[in-house]
Amino acid sequence: MRLALHRVPMALVLVALFAATAARAAEVRFERVADSVYAFIGEMGARTPANEGLNANVGLVITPAGALLIDGGATFEGARQIHEAVRRVTTQPVRWVINTGGRDHRWLGNGYFQAQGAELIAHAGAEADMRDRGNDQLQALRAVLGPKADGTAPTLPTRWLRGRDERLDLGGVVVELKHRGGAHTPGDTIVWLPAQRVLFSGDVIYVDRLLGVLPMSRTKAWLDTFAAIEALNPERIVPGHGRVCSLDRHGARPVTI
Repeated sequence: MRLALHRVPMALVLVALFAATAARAAEVRFERVADSVYAFIGEMGARTPANEGLNANVGLVITPAGALLIDGGATFEGARQIHEAVRRVTTQPVRWVINTGGRDHRWLGNGYFQAQGAELIAHAGAEADMRDRGNDQLQALRAVLGPKADGTAPTLPTRWLRGRDERLDLGGVVVELKHRGGAHTPGDTIVWLPAQRVLFSGDVIYVDRLLGVLPMSRTKAWLDTFAAIEALNPERIVPGHGRVCSLDRHGARPVTI
């Protein structure tokens, strides 16, 4: 027996389409940027049940002693999917997670990685913002993601860095963090890999979409952070949102990786 589509109430059609979309899991896949350096490029649109809040970029650096993640996703489940994608690239355990700022998709996945034994690292400039807004960010995510936000709890970093310029040796790989007072959020920090000349900007740089300026954004410090990036002259930039790019005198431009 055939069902005439025009006889099906439109509300039922919309419900079915939404259910099919919500059932699809976000696809997390890391692409090579440089030797032992990878990036997952999140969707450009808003957070949705289909993308599970994974609409921002995440970095992966493989060291002889373990894997470093640069940002860990917006939810416990999103972090688990990021971890599965890491396992498709390396057998190394995730030993460190650097949160580049206080936006939800930079740090609300921390609880998952803490349970895996990872050290959680951020600049101390992010602490007050995370404490003040963490629960509000989680409530907003639950309103959008529903059950896909289950298991998520605001989990603060376990290691706070306090200098403008911090140099870490993580598993034999030199990683430099630079904080100039914030940008999109007060804790926004850039992560620089000097040997590979790759920079992870977090929400300091957006490509393919407009910058997000919030009430807590710090525009003067944002300009100072841009100046710090220009001084480094990176060969590759993994922005907070959008395609991997590089710098020239005209600004950021997409490159093929």
